[in-house]
Amino acid sequence: MKSGFPRWVGHFFRMQVWGLVPLVAAWVGCTFAVAEAALVKPTTLSIDPYHRADITSPLVLKPRHSVDFQDMNGQISDAEIALTIGLWQSSEYHLSPSTELGYAAGAGSQTGIVHSADQLAPQWTIDTTELTRQLASWRAGRYQESTNAWDGFVPVWSLPYRLSTNTYTAVLYVDAASTNPLPPYASMGTAAQTLQDAVDAAPNGAVIRVASGIYCTGATTNVVGINRVVLTKPVTLESIEGPEATMILGESEPATRCVYGNHPQAVLRGFTLAYGFSGGLGSTLQEKSGGGLLALNVQEISSCVIDNCSALPWGSGGGMALFSASGLVNRVEVKNSEAAYGGGVAIYWGSYTRFRNGQIHHNTASVTGGGLVVDNCPNLINLLIHHNDAALNAGGASLGQGSELWHGTVVNNASASAGGILLAGNGARVGNSIVYYNSGGNLARQAGTSGQTVLNSCSSTINDPEIAATNLLTTIPQFINPLLDDYRLRSKTSPLIDAGMTRSWSGLLEDLDGAPRLLGDTPDMGAYEHAQVNLALSAPTNVTAGQVIHLTIEASWPEGLTLGALNLDLDLPSTWTLTDASGDAMPVIHDAQVVFLGKPDSTGITAVATIQTDYTQVSNQAIAASMTWQLSGMTEALTQSQQTMQVNAILPSGFDLTAFASAGGVTFPEFQIIPAGSNGTLTITADPYHQIDVVMIDAQPLSGISGLTSLVVTITNLQADTSVYAYFRAATTTYGVPLSWLAGYGLTNQSPEAEAQDDADGDDMANWEEYLAGTSPLDPASLFVFDQSHMPEASQQSILTWPSVSGRIYHIQIADELTPAIWTPLATNLVATPPENSFQVPPAGAAGAGFYRILVEPAP
Repeated sequence: MKSGFPRWVGHFFRMQVWGLVPLVAAWVGCTFAVAEAALVKPTTLSIDPYHRADITSPLVLKPRHSVDFQDMNGQISDAEIALTIGLWQSSEYHLSPSTELGYAAGAGSQTGIVHSADQLAPQWTIDTTELTRQLASWRAGRYQESTNAWDGFVPVWSLPYRLSTNTYTAVLYVDAASTNPLPPYASMGTAAQTLQDAVDAAPNGAVIRVASGIYCTGATTNVVGINRVVLTKPVTLESIEGPEATMILGESEPATRCVYGNHPQAVLRGFTLAYGFSGGLGSTLQEKSGGGLLALNVQEISSCVIDNCSALPWGSGGGMALFSASGLVNRVEVKNSEAAYGGGVAIYWGSYTRFRNGQIHHNTASVTGGGLVVDNCPNLINLLIHHNDAALNAGGASLGQGSELWHGTVVNNASASAGGILLAGNGARVGNSIVYYNSGGNLARQAGTSGQTVLNSCSSTINDPEIAATNLLTTIPQFINPLLDDYRLRSKTSPLIDAGMTRSWSGLLEDLDGAPRLLGDTPDMGAYEHAQVNLALSAPTNVTAGQVIHLTIEASWPEGLTLGALNLDLDLPSTWTLTDASGDAMPVIHDAQVVFLGKPDSTGITAVATIQTDYTQVSNQAIAASMTWQLSGMTEALTQSQQTMQVNAILPSGFDLTAFASAGGVTFPEFQIIPAGSNGTLTITADPYHQIDVVMIDAQPLSGISGLTSLVVTITNLQADTSVYAYFRAATTTYGVPLSWLAGYGLTNQSPEAEAQDDADGDDMANWEEYLAGTSPLDPASLFVFDQSHMPEASQQSILTWPSVSGRIYHIQIADELTPAIWTPLATNLVATPPENSFQVPPAGAAGAGFYRILVEPAP
């Protein structure tokens, strides 16, 4: 048998389409190193707490989150969160290595590493719970890796840091990178290079403002040892960008502490003090103590972080030591430090020392007071003391004579005895505090002392009957997430809420998060006041069935806190639909959810959700809302249910207006009841790549509408039940090529007509011919060809086979010769049987020998 033409396309139509071709990809891995800091000065200095500098490729590898794909700096930008919102709004997403993010919305290759946010089943789709965590990290400003978080990351919240607004006699500047240090250092252009140079040059009453950077040079020796900075005059030393960007480093050899302060008007604000050493030896207690900071007298120490400092072997206050200091220590975090007494903090002769809003954690004492040791200090308020340890006793805190801790949360500390708090002196007192989960006992008394009291506090055990306890709760506190060191109370029904004792200062102070201490009638126990989003929903009680309900949403939260996340999941009747939302903080709808995507700049928002009802009469229909919310400081969102209101839907009187749509488009609304004599309006909308073909009102067609993609139909003076039928057709080029087919292959750079006539793969078949033949316009090896196979020789027959696609019919023609070729029909109107058609050729002598060709055309 002679071979036939490889392809031949007969009668044709045209068509067009726009879209994107899904890309298939595989991720390429990379490695990175994380240097662990020891308790010595690092050889390489950088402010890079999450080690981002080691990551060079936008891959889904910790500690970087997939959302953070641009600068990979531990911060999520507006542009980055916007792309994640797009993945959430899509029903699925796929790998897309050609994009900067590495993922794209829609179907495509899903073989590889999923997006970091996508931790809950099913994968390759980001649900609202997963998005909520990314919104919180975006609103927080920073995030970090955490192996104890279910998705591997947590938001990092920081209270706003602002420069002081006091009036000063002069303003001086320091910049470690200054190239022109020129006294009196009155501008950044002439800034001092070292902190001490500026302090020495500053007049009394001046402020010294310090640019971000690492300050590890210069030292002053005095009676208490070697110090990087000495503040013994009435000046304010403050960083410009806060402790996360500005670091003062000490030294182990020779032992150099970071800061020494000794003036009643000296102020230190906004620094990280790290790797400071007192040496732990010397002729005086002061000389041994305060590896990071030693203060004999100061006005204020605030917004500082003290990390990896030491007063070993025999000093006190590895991180910070204060002796007879009369000032305020506020919002200071002390961690990873060590000493013999008070691994984190030591306060002696502290009658006039006020320590508020502090975090003391992961410190070690070789003797006592793993986190804190104090004496004669009655002003300890809002302290979170956790994961400290001591060899002898007082893993968390040792409270000496006359010392009082109010609103403390002392948890997960350890020692051989008194793992939480040791009441080490006469009259020591604990009030409004939570002392729980401490190894070695929660509360104990030093032998030979008396008069200790515990007031309105929560602790599972008190290891000494001589301690007088009043209003003691032993219930489990139920923190949000202790594994993430989130010791805020989880439930608004917790018995610890409003269970504290009101003091004269209760209404004047904030809690550890910066929220008002009194959010109820009386304060809560612990360092945090239980704060939540308060929700109020309102809507008309009576509505007309089939019409919309405008549901007003009002949410508010305490001053001093910012919104981390807010979503509402509405429980509506199955035939009602949430159609829209508008108002503050960018509300959007997703199924039956209202999700707020913006950053509100106040402590409250108002929005309106639009709910479409159906034409069913209901009485006392309950609309319930489940609220998911997160406020600043919290590591995860909480969910609470709230029954909201009753709605009566009353049927109107009138005539039915019913709309029907064929495949390829929609009508809205599908059903209405229109009062007699009134007008009824509905919208007809074609799907992408479709057009309106015919619209019938009852049996009467509308004219002039063919080819439109949308249409508003108004029927005036309705006097009877009326039906509207909308029919749609696929949009095509004049060659009959669907626009959707062109778009599916990415053939959208030219006009649809030009794309249909083009030969994208250069195989001598125009794109419209490829469409008819069912071949790929992008693959020159994809051809419309047929093959033959012989039946048993006795039959003298063969079978022709060729690829086929639905919606086509095929005709086979035969010619005896090719020159000249006279083609006659052999078989006509062969219906497609995808993916392949076959035809049995008659035996030789029965018009079966010759040349063959196949014609293809659209099925009628």
